[in-house]
Amino acid sequence: MHKAEQLRWAVDVTDDDVTAIEAFFAAQLPDRTVDELPPDSQEYRTHHALRVAVNQHISSLRHHMNGPGAESAYKAWQWDLSRAHEISSRWCDLVDLTREWLGVEGVDVERWVHRMAYDTLPDDGTEPAEEVALPVAVPVGAPEAETDAYVSEYSIPRQQCDSAYAVVRDPGLTVRWALFEDGSRERHWDGACWQPTGSASSPYHFSRPAALAIARQHAAADADAE
Repeated sequence: MHKAEQLRWAVDVTDDDVTAIEAFFAAQLPDRTVDELPPDSQEYRTHHALRVAVNQHISSLRHHMNGPGAESAYKAWQWDLSRAHEISSRWCDLVDLTREWLGVEGVDVERWVHRMAYDTLPDDGTEPAEEVALPVAVPVGAPEAETDAYVSEYSIPRQQCDSAYAVVRDPGLTVRWALFEDGSRERHWDGACWQPTGSASSPYHFSRPAALAIARQHAAADADAE
């Protein structure tokens, strides 16, 4: 089980949420006999593939929510962020599947929504020195307190080279952000390691606070390694 002091990052998904969504899918995708769905039929393949996908996501959710903790204190922050990202990703995938059953009895439209990782430590509103926020056009008369809403990119200086981590907002979905290794955006952080950008998956995995915190953790780790 996880040690409470390790879990800085959280996702608003509970064991009861997982149990409820698992029960719903079990009712919608019951085990089918050979007489009902011949194994070589398209209906069987679709039905079986959905059952496998749902079961894998449920298993992964339970593992990351209740599995073993970080293998060492040195890796704790990276493990914690990766764990929270996996919970968010798996849960959002399950929620997307339930949308095919909207209007069906049993769908919890209040709880079964996208949940993103959030930092449980209070944010004092300050940002480390030398970080640069690159805003898009701010409407005339916008309150100063709301200017963060118009920021499209942050630049977090790296200690070991003359470059900076780039925290960038998804132009199509403003609540999601990506962390790129530098301004070229050739590699992005997927929650566990740096991946080439342009692969099948989107690089925009995180909330704004999460992406900034990950970038700052990387910058701090760079400084410690010097």
